[in-house]
Amino acid sequence: MTLNCIKRISKNADRQQSTLQSDIDNLAMWSTKWKLLSNLDKCKVMTLGHPPDVSDYTMTQNDGKHISVQRSHLERDLGIMIDSELNFSEHIHLVSKKANGI
Repeated sequence: MTLNCIKRISKNADRQQSTLQSDIDNLAMWSTKWKLLSNLDKCKVMTLGHPPDVSDYTMTQNDGKHISVQRSHLERDLGIMIDSELNFSEHIHLVSKKANGI
């Protein structure tokens, strides 16, 4: 299951207030409360747009330990490969390669 947690960071105040980190923490607390635990090895952050966000984000493991969330520049969502520039060239390449194999 893919869970998309999207937050728009539109001004520097959003970065300074750690708005996105707060939302990640709230999501982690909610999932723990309802026993819908996340596989933290599969949790990633992908920044869309410019300028690239260089903030680091953390999630809390079941034992209470904080771990850094991996950064990703290319992800598959609903069967479509998309990169941080909203470019579909990798998806097109994979689909073309599969079609040529057939």
